[in-house]
Amino acid sequence: MGASKLFATLVRQVVPPPGVTRPLATLALVYSCGSGIFAAGSPIFFTRVVGLTPVEVGLGISVGAAVSVLASVPLGVLMDRAGARIPWIASAILEALAFASYPFVRGLAGFLIVVTVLAAVNSLSRMAVQVYSLAAFPPAERVRAQAYQRTALNVGFTLGGAAAGLAMAFDTVLAYQTMVWGTAAVVGLCIIVVARLPRLDAPAPESALARKRGRSFRLLRDPSVLSVSGLAGALHANEAILSLLLPLWIISRTDAPTPMVATLFVLNAVLVVVFQVRTSRGAETAGGAARALRHGGLFTALACVLFGATIWTADIATIAVLVAGTVALTLGEMTNAVGAWGTVSALSPPERRGEYIGVFELGDRLQRLSAPVAFVALALGTGGGAWGWLVIAGVFVVAASLIGVTVSWAQRRRPTPPDSTEDRENPTQLTDEHTAVGDRGHAPAAKPGVRTGAATRRS
Repeated sequence: MGASKLFATLVRQVVPPPGVTRPLATLALVYSCGSGIFAAGSPIFFTRVVGLTPVEVGLGISVGAAVSVLASVPLGVLMDRAGARIPWIASAILEALAFASYPFVRGLAGFLIVVTVLAAVNSLSRMAVQVYSLAAFPPAERVRAQAYQRTALNVGFTLGGAAAGLAMAFDTVLAYQTMVWGTAAVVGLCIIVVARLPRLDAPAPESALARKRGRSFRLLRDPSVLSVSGLAGALHANEAILSLLLPLWIISRTDAPTPMVATLFVLNAVLVVVFQVRTSRGAETAGGAARALRHGGLFTALACVLFGATIWTADIATIAVLVAGTVALTLGEMTNAVGAWGTVSALSPPERRGEYIGVFELGDRLQRLSAPVAFVALALGTGGGAWGWLVIAGVFVVAASLIGVTVSWAQRRRPTPPDSTEDRENPTQLTDEHTAVGDRGHAPAAKPGVRTGAATRRS
């Protein structure tokens, strides 16, 4: 009986409830399968098929990151005016076409063109799913809804990475071309899923549009929101530790076997799949979200201290400390994620969600440009001493210490009352009873002032 209850609990943490939560999670699963296929095999594809050098690949990645930084706020403003659904469908179409064109690209110039297009449409789709999710769910349900989506993303990314292994097993140009066309096909399936989502977006009244035109991009001059964006971005830099710094550290500074890298990746994925929804509790308000971000930063700092300590350990002790550090890092990753979702939900007014999300994306994109180089230089480029890890840990401690104050500051400057009036302002939230998978047409409006929907949602 105990085992059956445990299994049922695990299922509830992974499988989203019926309603709009489920197609959004399905979309995340499908999209991440395609992303996982391409991410795992792209380094070989770029060098073997496109004919690029590693330096040229790095240049393309940097160009894509720069495009994402520049496009985030304008694309957010676009969604405030046009709604999320149509730009989302357009981005999926363009992304599928861009991936489909990759096998025909030869040389740096064509590569940079495709990278630029993909960076822009990927930013658009990332923001569209957030804007749509904020509109679809009441404030109390948004963070849990997005936690289901992140669980699905991890499952799909793992499956996609495994599928890319087939192309690597054949190790031919045709195999890698087929791999990329497979990515395009999977992304193409997302077009169907997005098109079948309930239509939430109604044209804003002319007066509202006029007000938005007068204050677009004003957030770029709001120090409170920019501070939250920068600190949240710094806390999100923990992803550079798992994906880049930790593998390099293990193979160059510890006596752990090389397969330990893959083992820790699997451990991270399993922990996220099993516990991400559970960690979403309590992050629905601005205060709860700030607390989650603070805890995430402290967990990440602890992980950095543990990883740095492996320079003095050996054999089983090294493995044990690496496992403990990965658990702490994953806890930081999960709590940072729910804190970021809760912050966006609590601070962004309904009529300016896209602009707020675009500004919050700035911090994340900037850390993707700077954190990998800075962290590797600190931990490995200075002789590989543990002090570099301590400096990195200090960055997370400082960011965690300041995030609560800055979120409160931004909340006080918010142009409309947080969350309390949002259900009345946004009558397009969905209920599980009315939004089964594949529903078409406009979603039924909720009654003014009445919160609708089930207790568990996913975006």
